[in-house]
Amino acid sequence: MKDMESPGSTMEDTAAGWVARLRRPEVTESDEQAFAEWLAEDDRHGKSFDEYAALWALAGSLDQSEREPLPRPAFWQWMAVAASAVLALGLFLLVAPQDAHYSTLAGEQREIRLDDGSELFLNTRSAIDVVRFDERREVRLESGEVFFRIARDEAHPFVVQAGDTEIVVLGTRFNVRQLPAVTSVEVEEGIVAVTAPGTTSPHLLHAGEALRIEGDTRTAYTLGTDTIAGWRGGQLVYTKLPLREVIEDLNRYLPVTVSLADDSIGDVAVTAVLQVDGEEDMLDAIASGLNLRWNRIGDRLILLSRGS
Repeated sequence: MKDMESPGSTMEDTAAGWVARLRRPEVTESDEQAFAEWLAEDDRHGKSFDEYAALWALAGSLDQSEREPLPRPAFWQWMAVAASAVLALGLFLLVAPQDAHYSTLAGEQREIRLDDGSELFLNTRSAIDVVRFDERREVRLESGEVFFRIARDEAHPFVVQAGDTEIVVLGTRFNVRQLPAVTSVEVEEGIVAVTAPGTTSPHLLHAGEALRIEGDTRTAYTLGTDTIAGWRGGQLVYTKLPLREVIEDLNRYLPVTVSLADDSIGDVAVTAVLQVDGEEDMLDAIASGLNLRWNRIGDRLILLSRGS
């Protein structure tokens, strides 16, 4: 149905739009007719819609004690069948380590293989806990950055808790960076449902999409899938990020602490691709592009300030 589509939109975009639209309390007969026409246009439409509906339902069902359920029109009931079937299958228990903790030191990266076939790639100075592995698979990212390659299992959603942000997938590849004040999610493949603090409905992301969460501010953006988790290949890719956030991230890689001499430059936007090959080269790349300079103070501190 053309009214749900826009130039450049994909089938996944339209499917996600229908999931959101049909959850509204004021669904009309015209909406129902338009949806039926869209389903009839291509057999793949129904499959794509079912996947988004199931993921949305799973994301919304994990902690109903803290979320008010959204009203569902009668027409929604059949839409929930696939999602309900997924949840009903959750009686089967997976065998996997519980209460496991994994971490990395400065300059270290680590690959973790879980019993379900999923792989977690920990970046430098990162820490993650495996919380549970039964009717759902759940981990908690305490700090740092992890690239997730999750084995598909529609009966057991995979949940990542990153601060107050909840990320739910059925099987996909995505990257999560957890800094003290900022959480970023970038999707390389598949669908990811992100529920930010203070919200009741998940934000659905698919390949090439990302979400940055800082307090009550949520910023969606797109990026090339080949740049996601570039750190695995020795590259740090920053796209229009505040300098203060870039510096905070860089500090995970360096044996010294970099600080801003002037807080007013913290909001300067940084777009850069840095090679992880030494603190001086990385700082030179940042400083030269922004007309900044850096000075070493003793053995443990570097100050970044405005250029002369």
